[in-house]
Amino acid sequence: MASIYREFTVEADPDIVWSAIRDVGAVHQRLARGFVVDTQLEDDVRTVSFKNGVIAKERILGIDSQNRRMAYTILSDKLKHHSAAFQVYPEANGQTRIVWSADILPKEMEKYLSELTDQAIEAIKGTLEADSPRPSRASSDRVDPCRKTAASHRVVFVGALSASFAGRVRAHLAAPCDIVLTDEAEVVSRIPEADVVVTLVFTAAMGAAAKRLRLVQVPGAGLDRIDRSALPSGTWLANVYGHETGIAEYVLGAMLALSRSFGRLDAGLRVGRWESQWVPGVPPPPVWPELAGKTLGILGYGRIGQEVARRARAFDMAVWAMRRDVTRSDTEGLAFLGGPDGLDEILRRADYLVITLPLTDATRGLLSERKFRLMKPTTILINVARAEIIEEEVLYRALAERKIAGAALDVWYRYPLGPTPTLPSRLPFHELPNVLMTPHVSGWTEGMLEARARLIAENIQRTTRGEPPVNLIPSR
Repeated sequence: MASIYREFTVEADPDIVWSAIRDVGAVHQRLARGFVVDTQLEDDVRTVSFKNGVIAKERILGIDSQNRRMAYTILSDKLKHHSAAFQVYPEANGQTRIVWSADILPKEMEKYLSELTDQAIEAIKGTLEADSPRPSRASSDRVDPCRKTAASHRVVFVGALSASFAGRVRAHLAAPCDIVLTDEAEVVSRIPEADVVVTLVFTAAMGAAAKRLRLVQVPGAGLDRIDRSALPSGTWLANVYGHETGIAEYVLGAMLALSRSFGRLDAGLRVGRWESQWVPGVPPPPVWPELAGKTLGILGYGRIGQEVARRARAFDMAVWAMRRDVTRSDTEGLAFLGGPDGLDEILRRADYLVITLPLTDATRGLLSERKFRLMKPTTILINVARAEIIEEEVLYRALAERKIAGAALDVWYRYPLGPTPTLPSRLPFHELPNVLMTPHVSGWTEGMLEARARLIAENIQRTTRGEPPVNLIPSR
């Protein structure tokens, strides 16, 4: 299944626009003239003959006049399945925004339908603006930042994660730009007409295909899949944050869940097994440790690390932190803040160890077998950064052999390439009872989505004004 999305504005009254779209005949004869040869209506099915020889049959699925929305589907000789919707929104200064979205099968038809859609948009804009009275506009009215380039300013969202932000980003744009959703396999063909690419990955092939690219916007904090040497000259690179709160809350929750064996207790009680002091004639179980008074080691004292520390202090924990540049952090409230040379001492002292480092050449494989030998056997490890910071086999053996007490792992060595089940490692972490496994969701919160969407929208609009983005990554 492929998805196509378009937004554009016209200088026309929204009621006129909606009437034209609602009138199915007008959609294809009046608005799409120039590439539609003929239309015929029989009952609620309209047969449309296109100039390129395609014959499509269209059935209206629903019309919502109050919200100016129409949904329909097409079955044709080329499009095995095509469901689409139009929606009309009134804008300021007499503008009307038209949103069109579609899901199609087979995926190979995406380029064909995308080209057809672009032709239809030009026909719709030209016809409506020619037939509608032009509204007056005061010279002091603000010009929407994308409007002057609505037909050419294109934003491409690459991959499932990037696409998940598209709807929220659209809501924050002062005016719509042309938004395209694609995947990593097809992105090179989309790059030549892209002004902004929202992506976790940027390759040499993408850089070579770029013709007018102004911004590579990473929808996360990590840059480990961005080939910065492939960025075309004059192209900005920016990332986003907003995940600090969600990840920090996850870390504290994981520490409590593992320390108190919530998963095992829950499973036991569901079958009537009480691991508590309330069972007559049975010795009580060992008491649980408390977070208060324990030492928390934080490897990576940036935005996430600082939010974790703030919450840990509320639990009366002593915080020992490490970051590459210690001059960039305040030491207030910390028991220790040091550089990489302080790593071994942090490992020796930590009752809980949280990894929030970026993945770089210096941090890849940072926690080796020798480093694990420095840790207490009661240490609980939480990794919310990148899996590759810890050697895969070393981590598995440390947990399987109880060299450390347990771990909460939210980042992994393998990720799914499709909807089929995918184990996150070639090693059987899933068989270990002392591991809390989550599928890279520690920062996936409503607050994160909203913060990132707002910033991505701001950076898109900055590119239309020629301004550098927020969170600009300096060139090397």
